[in-house]
Amino acid sequence: MTGEEDRDPAKGPAEVKSGYQKNRAGGPRKGKPWGRFVKAEGKIEELKNYVFDNSDGKGADRFIRTKEQIAHYVSKEMGRYGYDMEYVVETMKEPILQKPEKLGEDADETDKEIWKHECKEYVERKSALAGNLRKLYTILWGQCSEWMQAELKGLDSFRITQLNRNAIELLKNIRATSHSHKTQMNKAHALVKRNIFIHSIKQGRYQSNAQWHTYFINQVNTMAGIGGLIGAHPELVAEEERKLRVSLEIDPSVELEKEEIKECQEAASRRYLAALFLENSDESRYEELVRGLHNSHIHGEDKYPKTVTESLKLINNWKGTPKRRQMMKDGVQFAQTANEDLEEGEEDQETTLVNSGKRNNKRDKI
Repeated sequence: MTGEEDRDPAKGPAEVKSGYQKNRAGGPRKGKPWGRFVKAEGKIEELKNYVFDNSDGKGADRFIRTKEQIAHYVSKEMGRYGYDMEYVVETMKEPILQKPEKLGEDADETDKEIWKHECKEYVERKSALAGNLRKLYTILWGQCSEWMQAELKGLDSFRITQLNRNAIELLKNIRATSHSHKTQMNKAHALVKRNIFIHSIKQGRYQSNAQWHTYFINQVNTMAGIGGLIGAHPELVAEEERKLRVSLEIDPSVELEKEEIKECQEAASRRYLAALFLENSDESRYEELVRGLHNSHIHGEDKYPKTVTESLKLINNWKGTPKRRQMMKDGVQFAQTANEDLEEGEEDQETTLVNSGKRNNKRDKI
């Protein structure tokens, strides 16, 4: 079965070429036109199956996959400092280059040579960053479908972005257009759909922890572009504000500064996402771990991770028995215990099922 609903979201929508269906006799059938689907392709051969597009309303997931592929591509294709471009694509921020510090008066000849080398490295990297950002702009634009390009050209800021070859601004605009909530649905509906989606993503049964972490972070970063911080609930923010007042000895009657409130909101969001990551990790592997954290909290000991990174570290270091392995172990043990009550020569059908995976379906002959 073929059709738009069966396509990979990352490969872009199909363009439809009009025509008419033929009847069994070979003549044209009046009425319904038929569509021959031709997928949108990127300009780069290696990335031709990954495009930015939201003409079919599936742009959010497509944006994540395409951005991930472009990050891998620029990392290996943009020379010595390709990792800077990978960082730009993943974070949509320009990397901060550390300028070598001035040498003190007591610096010897070796220190001076090292300093010269660091200065040369800094200048080369800074120059490469500027050139690679312009190249990245061209790559990003080439991976936009005609629909996406038309939408971007309609933005008020497009002309300036284009003249400056501002790759970061272009990528942010692509992200916003990939969700296109201001044209497809109202804000409240968009936020509801965002929250439903972010709580529905779970670690697959055979998905590694590293893959799960990467997928989770990509989804969170994209969804954050719709409505800001995820999980900055008033109760959590209030807890963080109380902690901040205690640590900085701020009187409860004194209002916090805007930056301090923002810090508390971000801390609350990190805690929430850490709990969400842990809760949605593979239940068959980590149910016992989550139960243990809950029991510790009941007894007044808070061992819950405060960031997604801490949650990842926790499940990586967990040495408990996976649920499905424990179930198999318990099943075999139960069957063996039941067998002890059978007389010699008798066969227990359930034991046969547990040990061999096949049930004894032979019927007694009369």
